[in-house]
Amino acid sequence: MGMDGLAALRQRLFDLVAWFGEDVDRLPAAQAVWRTQSHVVGSGEPWWQRRVAAGAEDWLGKLERGQLAAAPLEPATPAEDALLELEALDLAGSLWPGGAHGAPAQIFGAGDRARYVVRLGRERQALTARQPGVLYTHLRFHALVPTQIPVAANATRYRVDVRPLDRGFTQAIARGIVGVATTSFKDGATIEWQAGELGNRAIALRDGDDRAGRLWGAIKAAALDEVDVLVAPELTVTPGVRDGIVDKLRWSDDDAPARPLALLVLGSFHEQLGRRFVNCARLLDGATGNTLLEHHKLVQYGVLDGFVEGIQLGDSITVLATPIGTVAIAICKDFCDYHVGPIWHHIQPDWLLVPAYGGGADAHALASKQIKNMLGTVVVLAHQGDAALGAPFKSFIDDPLGRTSTDCNAPYIMSRKILI
Repeated sequence: MGMDGLAALRQRLFDLVAWFGEDVDRLPAAQAVWRTQSHVVGSGEPWWQRRVAAGAEDWLGKLERGQLAAAPLEPATPAEDALLELEALDLAGSLWPGGAHGAPAQIFGAGDRARYVVRLGRERQALTARQPGVLYTHLRFHALVPTQIPVAANATRYRVDVRPLDRGFTQAIARGIVGVATTSFKDGATIEWQAGELGNRAIALRDGDDRAGRLWGAIKAAALDEVDVLVAPELTVTPGVRDGIVDKLRWSDDDAPARPLALLVLGSFHEQLGRRFVNCARLLDGATGNTLLEHHKLVQYGVLDGFVEGIQLGDSITVLATPIGTVAIAICKDFCDYHVGPIWHHIQPDWLLVPAYGGGADAHALASKQIKNMLGTVVVLAHQGDAALGAPFKSFIDDPLGRTSTDCNAPYIMSRKILI
């Protein structure tokens, strides 16, 4: 099977999803058949799953032979037939040679209907894959991600970019386990704020002279604990300190980590980028320190008649398609603010890395429970309690199997091993 065959398969997936979207009655009609005819029959083999498996085998055979034609989708096409074909194509795509690690995302459609077709890093769990009235729950191995997402509450249209990353997880894949960790810092450091036109800007850390050393120590400790992904909290180190740690990742020999991490988020901080002043987090290649994606915070912290975070807001989200699935970053309120929170349900990331700071993370925990149950997203939240308020640390790692870690007591690496 060549890339043309994969493109044909993905095009058909896109066409089927678009066909269902043209008529609000089609999906309920198809799901009604699924409910009544997917139960055990005769020999004990589920009828629906048997038909899906046969359809997937038939599609793979056609693609291998270069027979790419598919029956046209007419308005009168039985909805259950279209849903069966959708699940069969979804399964066929998962059996593509190289599977989860092989093929980059592709864009189909145009304008508001344009979608990336992305191969998920793992099959959705049964809990997240049988939500009535939602079409993507019948896609167990793929996500259709909009290239742009409008949010009426703040009159913003967010751009979405999907980038491939086909390296960095060799050891994790061999183990069948991804090591994930957060850290926070109980060093008493506080943020130095400067008032400006837009609000208050973080410009430095007070009493945080050892923060860089603690963060470097956290990276080394994570490496010894077979951690592949490490996330530090929002406002962890200034951009200058962050760049110094990146230089150590690139050039340090005597003091290098025992093994390179795959992905690393050194928190976030306020910084000037061109003419914009943003709260920026970077997802780094843990081996080289190279920036894989950059995220600018989408939602300010604060209230209009009080303390307001003085930043310009981001208007884009980048998704990294990795060997363990799709990965995105959300900074603090980006994740728990209900005005923009639904964007993550459109994007459907396998992993959401969340640097956070402030008085607590209860709202994040509620948002995590929802996205975990609906999508199976693993949420890795690194929370730094505001030392000036004596706030608690509320870091957690939440995965679809329901294992939620205890709170973080910094400086402390809190790690979990997640099966893939």
